[in-house]
Amino acid sequence: MRTGQKNQALITGRIAYGTDGTDAYALHVDTSGNLQMELLAGTAAFGNVNISAITAPTSIGTGTKACGTAGTRIQLSGTATACQAVIVTAKLSNTSTVVIGGIGVVASTATQQGTPLLAGDSVTLWVDNLTDIYLDALTTGEAVVYTYMV
Repeated sequence: MRTGQKNQALITGRIAYGTDGTDAYALHVDTSGNLQMELLAGTAAFGNVNISAITAPTSIGTGTKACGTAGTRIQLSGTATACQAVIVTAKLSNTSTVVIGGIGVVASTATQQGTPLLAGDSVTLWVDNLTDIYLDALTTGEAVVYTYMV
């Protein structure tokens, strides 16, 4: 929404269609600021559906994590740290791949699991705790920097 245009949707027109392609309903913002759209089940409407707003982060934190031994996954943080999202970036000084993912992350090229990052590459992960993220590297000592939103 733009300043001064409270409760006005920026998108207008026919943007949602029924299964037969003929029933169209526009999104709208109600007086409470909720995004709504009337949906149909067959030919009978079943009412408005509220789409919850994304809560803006209240703070931002940062950190650095180096991989100990190549081929051994480690947690991004050993301390439970609540968050909404994390941006993980492979350090610019890295010389090989760092792989980011869940507990099953593997850097080995033969059995790789997760998202591989070369120096300077980033990935955003929507998680509720930093301990949910693991990393592994092809070379001992490779590292990542991260920014998380709380």
